[in-house]
Amino acid sequence: FSLRQYTRAEYFFDQLLAINPLNTNVITLASMNYNLQGNHGKSIKLLERALISSPDDLDLRKELASSYNMKGQYDSERKVLLQIIKADPKNKEAYKLLSESYTA
Repeated sequence: FSLRQYTRAEYFFDQLLAINPLNTNVITLASMNYNLQGNHGKSIKLLERALISSPDDLDLRKELASSYNMKGQYDSERKVLLQIIKADPKNKEAYKLLSESYTA
């Protein structure tokens, strides 16, 4: 994909979020798009804002942890992964990601 395509996608996501700012599916996709562009800060900001209204959404938390990882903020990543594990102690993926964060 080219930067131009990511920019078009960003415009599309911005339009969708203007209509429904709490749509977690759009938020997740927009966050992934920002990460693919290397704009991890924008992804983190969007996800943190979404978690204010949806604090129990573990998928948003997982995406936030991933964004922190991509930005090299491993302590923040681990904090979010521990929150996921606390909410869902059987979440094997969170344990796996947490162990991987210590080898990064």
